[in-house]
Amino acid sequence: MATIPASKTAGEELAATEVNKLRDIGYVVDLDAGETINGATLPVAIYIDDTTNEVYACDGNDQAKLEFIGFAISNSTDGNPIQIQRNGIVAGFTGLDIGKKYYVQDDQTIGTSIGTYEVLVGVAISATQILIMMGDFEYMGSVSITTNDDSVIPDGARFAIIKASYSGTSVSGAGVITIAKKGIVTGTLREYSYMVSCSTTYTWGAGVITNTVAASESPAQSATAYFYR
Repeated sequence: MATIPASKTAGEELAATEVNKLRDIGYVVDLDAGETINGATLPVAIYIDDTTNEVYACDGNDQAKLEFIGFAISNSTDGNPIQIQRNGIVAGFTGLDIGKKYYVQDDQTIGTSIGTYEVLVGVAISATQILIMMGDFEYMGSVSITTNDDSVIPDGARFAIIKASYSGTSVSGAGVITIAKKGIVTGTLREYSYMVSCSTTYTWGAGVITNTVAASESPAQSATAYFYR
């Protein structure tokens, strides 16, 4: 089994033998860049595009660019190889707040605040180093649900928390439902009032949440799905 190279500080170079050791244990891999990425001086959080199979910079304000897999640690351009560190400790940063979690920002940098969407990249263990960590149950946006229609689910979403209410002449209801891509795929709110029944059902389908309202009257509905991955 390959041994892990000795500790380094920011700015120190890795010898060829040390790089090979990192490759042997799976820390560093070569992938093709899909755009110009300059990670040699400042590591860049990246994801793999499932259409081109190339890597691009993560973006905290783009639902298609949230699947963080590691940091680019070299420079490259579209169609050329780039070195990606997938785990372990990555160096090359400045001014990090030790012990704080870091997230991808809306401008593709990293910071301690969460961007529009949540993409954890790791924890600062020094002013220049981050221990790579992957997040789970991260928020990736919301959508208003249309009555008796389909609402698009963001790619990569695993479950949704739906906050809903409806009201009519004789019936009303409100509540919170959790449905998921697997497992609990359907949830229903029901209300019985003045001998009139009303129900609204949300079903996770192939890329959409389908909403169906069944009632003796047509209640007004307000519902929002909050997605997590």
